[in-house]
Amino acid sequence: MDYDRENPPMKVGSTYATMSEFRGAVRQHAIKEQFELGTEKSCTERFRGYCKANGCPWAIVARLLHDGHGGKHVRVILLTTPYPLPLIQFNLCQLYVLKILFPYCRLH
Repeated sequence: MDYDRENPPMKVGSTYATMSEFRGAVRQHAIKEQFELGTEKSCTERFRGYCKANGCPWAIVARLLHDGHGGKHVRVILLTTPYPLPLIQFNLCQLYVLKILFPYCRLH
């Protein structure tokens, strides 16, 4: 499965050949988007990860699926994102900080 390894797709339905390949892709995604990735569950058939920033709701779930013909692939089955993408793209941690600090700055 071909994809840009520097900017791997992270959306529901994205597929990867192996769980190891998926783990590498989600780590690269966290680096690119500048957030700390936490792992809730990781085994040969499942992966559940999340953003470690306090209050950040970003989370991802992927599973190893069998296609019925002896083939296997890993598919992203759940992805939560904290905010709709803005016109000016921020990473997830920057958006979280803006959400917390912006109301404070407006008051002072």
